[in-house]
Amino acid sequence: MQTSFMHPPFGFALFYLRGISDTLFKNGGIPEKVKSNDIYLGAIPWVILQLVLVVIVIFFPQTVTVFLDKEVKVDLDKVKIEAPTETGYGDKNQNIDDLFKTQPADAASGPK
Repeated sequence: MQTSFMHPPFGFALFYLRGISDTLFKNGGIPEKVKSNDIYLGAIPWVILQLVLVVIVIFFPQTVTVFLDKEVKVDLDKVKIEAPTETGYGDKNQNIDDLFKTQPADAASGPK
């Protein structure tokens, strides 16, 4: 997307630069008017660099993820999922509805 902002036909960044340069010229910030051709020619090296980087990412996609953490392997046979049942969760005398009741303020705040 950045490359599309830097070259015609859309080249929004180039149009913004053109507008800023006209304002600077009118306010006396720069000595002479900047032509659109100068802005386009000045953007060519940056567009080429961006296209080179796109080609690198296409042919060597691992360059994008080289610094990410390595994937953690999980043995699905060893995964144990405990879910509440109608008779309770862990404690056989506990009712499942008790798990979702709000606790008194003293119990929720923890030990003092």
